[in-house]
Amino acid sequence: MINNELLYDKVFALYLERGVRFTMDDLADALGVSKRTLYEQVSSKEQLAFLMVERYFDEVSARQEKIYSNTDLDELEKIKMLLTAMPTTILDKHRLDEMKREYPNVFDEINLKLARGWDKTFDVIDVAKEKGLIADFDENLFKLMYVAAVEAMLLGYNMRQETSFSQMQSAMVELLLTGILAR
Repeated sequence: MINNELLYDKVFALYLERGVRFTMDDLADALGVSKRTLYEQVSSKEQLAFLMVERYFDEVSARQEKIYSNTDLDELEKIKMLLTAMPTTILDKHRLDEMKREYPNVFDEINLKLARGWDKTFDVIDVAKEKGLIADFDENLFKLMYVAAVEAMLLGYNMRQETSFSQMQSAMVELLLTGILAR
């Protein structure tokens, strides 16, 4: 049995290096197992892609839980941090375009994951509303705008840009939270 941590690490590394074009032979070699042993645990590259997405968003959830539970942060800090809790390793545009083209069901799962799991964020937003820190707003519209912006940044992001994805995401969240009006 292949350790899930190791499997995820090797799949993600191969995916970042070669995109969806890596082979099961490549993965078996990276794991130091036979291809047959690999196929005893996973049935396809699509299953591996689903595993990658699941693990990636598990990491997002773990980061969000730490932020949500941190009593040293005020609500506005928590909201900003919850909305930017993506892991530092971001899939680049080329790789996501490949994923969308080769494994549309996996790409759809990415969008579903972005659209779910908002309970903690909206709990903090509700407290901020009650305290008068932020105005009342349509949470579904906010979520729709956030998810669309993140997807557009992921698909349009180029790793060679001078601005990191994290910086772009922080700027997007700041814009969503404060708007464009002069204060």
